[in-house]
Amino acid sequence: MSKELSKRELFLERVNNVLETPVEDLISNSKANQDRGVLIYNEIRSQIKELKNYLGQLDITKLQALPDFRFELLETKLIPIFSELDRIRHTEKDPNQTDRQQKLNSIQFFTLPESNRGNNYYEKEKETIWKIIVEAITLDNKRLHTDTDSNRLKDELSQIVLKAKQTENEIENILNSAKTELSKGGVTVHADIFGNQAGTHSELAKKWRVGAIWLLLVNVILVISILMLVTFFLEDQSVRIEVGIFGAVLVSLVSYGVVLCAKNFFAEKHNQNVNQHRANCLGTYNTFIDSADEERKAAILLHATNTIFSHQRSGYLTRDTDTNNPNPVLEIVRNVVSNPKVE
Repeated sequence: MSKELSKRELFLERVNNVLETPVEDLISNSKANQDRGVLIYNEIRSQIKELKNYLGQLDITKLQALPDFRFELLETKLIPIFSELDRIRHTEKDPNQTDRQQKLNSIQFFTLPESNRGNNYYEKEKETIWKIIVEAITLDNKRLHTDTDSNRLKDELSQIVLKAKQTENEIENILNSAKTELSKGGVTVHADIFGNQAGTHSELAKKWRVGAIWLLLVNVILVISILMLVTFFLEDQSVRIEVGIFGAVLVSLVSYGVVLCAKNFFAEKHNQNVNQHRANCLGTYNTFIDSADEERKAAILLHATNTIFSHQRSGYLTRDTDTNNPNPVLEIVRNVVSNPKVE
């Protein structure tokens, strides 16, 4: 029996360690080398507060009231959560990854995203954990109180249920945060798409440039050859005229090819610059959005949309379209930003 008590007391120490640690320390890499950067897991703040509310109901007498198999089940369910919290606090920031990529596994461990992907361990197991804790409270109160104290037990359980209901608003906030994170993931995906398109246009521009240079050289050689042929090697006037006309047609065709290659080169360079600008804009979107308030988020969204959907001048096209006409997509975003709530 003493060995079991020792095991339960050791488990309670881990519980108390979580309860005594501030939420801010539990959701950040407070024990890692923070010279490399700080990671704050705001996405799981509500879940950690809810967990502390659950654990706050436990003490050694309640743990002792649990049968062995129920205590072992509670321990089995909570140990992975404690281990994940320790991993969060010891995670060193990797400068080669985005904050979202480094936090993704822990976020999915505690939350239940709309896509139902990921671990979702906490959301799956919290009901079982709560049932065992309520069972411990009930068994302890049955042992300490007589039947005449049943009303007091009901009041205590009602208070616990009330505290659990108080987390509803926080859960809604975390769901909204999850939606925001999903949208950030979409931003990252499209940044990669635009970056890949910029690379494709860059390769095509190189090919058109090489083609234009080769055709230009061929044209120069062709002109020199025809002039030398007409001037030094042909004596018959009628033959000279025929060769001159044929040469002029041939030079014109090659010249047309040079012009066509040059136009395509400038078009591809224009597309490369525009897509690279879009990729750079979306690549920095998450960095700015994380540290902005709602008003600045709206401004950042408007500028990002303007970069993607409006006409961009690259300097490679001789005739740019008129940018004074309103873009319908920009007008929609501007109206949504200025009127976020519709009655």
